[in-house]
Amino acid sequence: MFREAFAAQDEKLWCMTQTHQALITHANEDLWELERSWQTAVFSPNDGIGAMDSLHQAGDSLVAVIRSSDEDFEPIGSGAMIGPGLLLTATHVLEEIAATGSPPLFMTFLPGRARAWLGHSSVTSSGLSKFDARRRTSSDISLVSCALNSDAHMDCQLTLAPLQIALPLVGDRLWAFGYRHHDFEAGTSRLTPLVSSGLVTAVFPDGRGERMPAACIEVAMDTFGGMSGGPVANDAGYVIGVVSSSFEGGPSYVTLIWDVLRHSITLTAPWLQRGKVTLLSTRDLGLVKLKGNVKRSRRGDVVMTMTDGEIKQLFDAVGPARIRPTNIALDDGQLDTFMDEHAHEIDEALTHAAIDYLSSVPVDTVCRFLRSNGIPDACLEPISGFKVQDFEGIEDLSVISNTRIDDAGILLVCEFELRTVIWTVSVPTAVYEAHTTSFNEHFMNAEAMADGHTTMEAIQRICFEAKLIFDRAADDFEDAHITMTGVIPPKCSRPRHPSKAE
Repeated sequence: MFREAFAAQDEKLWCMTQTHQALITHANEDLWELERSWQTAVFSPNDGIGAMDSLHQAGDSLVAVIRSSDEDFEPIGSGAMIGPGLLLTATHVLEEIAATGSPPLFMTFLPGRARAWLGHSSVTSSGLSKFDARRRTSSDISLVSCALNSDAHMDCQLTLAPLQIALPLVGDRLWAFGYRHHDFEAGTSRLTPLVSSGLVTAVFPDGRGERMPAACIEVAMDTFGGMSGGPVANDAGYVIGVVSSSFEGGPSYVTLIWDVLRHSITLTAPWLQRGKVTLLSTRDLGLVKLKGNVKRSRRGDVVMTMTDGEIKQLFDAVGPARIRPTNIALDDGQLDTFMDEHAHEIDEALTHAAIDYLSSVPVDTVCRFLRSNGIPDACLEPISGFKVQDFEGIEDLSVISNTRIDDAGILLVCEFELRTVIWTVSVPTAVYEAHTTSFNEHFMNAEAMADGHTTMEAIQRICFEAKLIFDRAADDFEDAHITMTGVIPPKCSRPRHPSKAE
């Protein structure tokens, strides 16, 4: 149970009589029926910290992160709910809770009521310390998947925090939100919902030492204990990062959301059929509102396109030694025109390259591909040969990069899918007849051949990464070859990460 606590003019805390409570239940799938809203509050452009209007002013977008046990509970930090069952918080808040051996509990507040959430999984970036090989360093922003474990309160919208991928400029005004927590009184914890505002004073695109190894910024604003992990928003109301640390009276340090773009996480949605999601895929599903020109390749590379001001600030912050020229041949507009003019030739070149590659792999590689369809080894081990063909052509073609290689050449790195790849495999007819039911469960169009073998077909959707060269002088494409492949499993199967082409 929680009570709202606010600072009166004499700076003494007083408690409102209204309480907010939730009964912990099994996971409530009504979450996915809730109407979603990304409406943001408007706050005054004044420096300093103060109380928000109410505990529920930010709705579900502001999260209280709580250490819970069978005996008691304790608010530790804050977070930002960015999608149904998807939130951001500071890694050190989760680590503090984990050190107690208790699971985290997340609470969001409505007028006189609350929603309770239990964590399912979390991801963050980590690496080895440069100074101690036995120690790991972690980014101070984590992406958390959780389930709604209380009444959904269907009459109230699920208010979520919209995101923006940006490098705030020095002098930009930002707002931080979070809960200051206080002592218990009669089994009730008091929470003060706070908002603070200040100007960006420094940026650290490549981190600020091992304590804050991910992209972060310094802001001339004060934040209190309990606000760690809380959302930090720009003047449009879009969250750009979370509170990581602060000094009394300021400044505060904010970890940008860049780092979590690289990660995938399992969302608890019962209808989600491809397993793990990323922020970009949840954006495409309409579950997350994400602003910014950013793309993520299948291998996990994230490419952000910045404004001229952001690029200049990035360059000034990291220095010329850290900037690697890209030697781009075509800008975004030129690339769009190029793709429109040469779409047919590119599709044809990449389709031939993909089928040539698949035709050349050994039988055991084909078996690994088919295994991701859920076909048992007993049906795969007898396969002695195969043929492969494409049925429907290329889908979801995108250019990862384009590079000038000489006066007349452009190296294109592309990713794409073949929607329907048909494998025709061959097994001894005697083996097929001995296990007809099992084979027919996983293959189709079985046909006995005169050579004592039976052929049958299986269908897969396969993704590729490829390189090809465009010769401007000849106005033609050459040297198309596959560099990476991966199977997109059927809806009932688990996802599989792309693997290096052999």
